[in-house]
Amino acid sequence: MRRIGKFFNDTWKKLSPTERSFIISILILIVVILLRFSYVKKEAQRGFNTWFGGDKTEKTVSE
Repeated sequence: MRRIGKFFNDTWKKLSPTERSFIISILILIVVILLRFSYVKKEAQRGFNTWFGGDKTEKTVSE
Protein backbone atom coordinates (compact mmCIF):
# COMPACT_ATOMS: atom_id res chain seq x y z
CA MET A 1 0.00 0.00 0.00
CA ARG A 2 2.86 2.38 0.73
CA ARG A 3 4.33 1.74 -2.68
CA ILE A 4 1.08 2.76 -4.36
CA GLY A 5 0.92 5.96 -2.32
CA LYS A 6 4.54 6.73 -3.11
CA PHE A 7 3.89 6.14 -6.81
CA PHE A 8 0.94 8.54 -6.90
CA ASN A 9 2.78 11.12 -4.79
CA ASP A 10 5.80 11.05 -7.12
CA THR A 11 3.59 11.16 -10.20
CA TRP A 12 1.59 14.07 -8.78
CA LYS A 13 4.77 16.04 -8.11
CA LYS A 14 5.91 15.55 -11.71
CA LEU A 15 2.75 17.11 -13.12
CA SER A 16 2.71 20.75 -14.11
CA PRO A 17 0.40 23.12 -12.21
CA THR A 18 -1.89 23.28 -15.24
CA GLU A 19 -2.24 19.49 -15.33
CA ARG A 20 -2.89 19.39 -11.59
CA SER A 21 -5.60 22.03 -11.79
CA PHE A 22 -7.18 20.19 -14.74
CA ILE A 23 -7.32 16.94 -12.76
CA ILE A 24 -8.73 18.71 -9.70
CA SER A 25 -11.40 20.45 -11.77
CA ILE A 26 -12.44 17.14 -13.35
CA LEU A 27 -12.74 15.54 -9.90
CA ILE A 28 -14.84 18.46 -8.65
CA LEU A 29 -17.05 18.21 -11.73
CA ILE A 30 -17.61 14.49 -11.13
CA VAL A 31 -18.56 15.12 -7.49
CA VAL A 32 -21.00 17.88 -8.47
CA ILE A 33 -22.61 15.70 -11.14
CA LEU A 34 -23.03 12.83 -8.66
CA LEU A 35 -24.55 15.13 -6.04
CA ARG A 36 -26.92 16.63 -8.59
CA PHE A 37 -27.94 13.19 -9.85
CA SER A 38 -28.65 12.09 -6.28
CA TYR A 39 -30.80 15.18 -5.64
CA VAL A 40 -32.75 14.81 -8.89
CA LYS A 41 -33.36 11.12 -8.22
CA LYS A 42 -34.66 11.87 -4.71
CA GLU A 43 -36.98 14.64 -5.94
CA ALA A 44 -38.23 12.50 -8.83
CA GLN A 45 -39.06 9.69 -6.40
CA ARG A 46 -40.90 12.12 -4.15
CA GLY A 47 -42.91 13.47 -7.09
CA PHE A 48 -43.72 9.96 -8.26
CA ASN A 49 -44.91 9.01 -4.78
CA THR A 50 -47.05 12.16 -4.64
CA TRP A 51 -48.77 11.38 -7.93
CA PHE A 52 -48.93 7.58 -7.83
CA GLY A 53 -48.44 6.73 -4.17
CA GLY A 54 -51.02 5.58 -1.66
CA ASP A 55 -52.77 8.93 -1.90
CA LYS A 56 -56.27 8.29 -3.32
CA THR A 57 -57.17 11.96 -3.92
CA GLU A 58 -57.26 13.14 -7.52
CA LYS A 59 -54.34 15.21 -8.69
CA THR A 60 -54.55 18.00 -11.21
CA VAL A 61 -51.79 19.70 -13.14
CA SER A 62 -52.28 22.93 -11.16
CA GLU A 63 -51.37 21.20 -7.89
